[in-house]
Amino acid sequence: MNQPNYLARLIDLKERIEQWRSIGPACSKTEWNDMEDAWNDIDELMRLIKANDTYIAPGYRLKKANKYWNMYNVKNIETVKIAKGEIHDIFLDNKKKRNGKGIS
Repeated sequence: MNQPNYLARLIDLKERIEQWRSIGPACSKTEWNDMEDAWNDIDELMRLIKANDTYIAPGYRLKKANKYWNMYNVKNIETVKIAKGEIHDIFLDNKKKRNGKGIS
């Protein structure tokens, strides 16, 4: 199956949103609803791509995905600065993995 090269990036985005979900109790109801909408949007886009090899994602959906990518960046989440302990450590470990440094 020939998948577009941006599918891997969408998978990373979905994981990023799921990480953000883990700090849900520290966000507002509006932020939580926005996160759920973003997760559903990306999930639907990924299913469309996986179901049809010839599907070409519309530009506006890819732009929206890019907006989500920046929105759910760990560095942009103020609550992560507050969250200490296990959640904070998970974000730091994932950041190390993304930077190719691995966990030491």
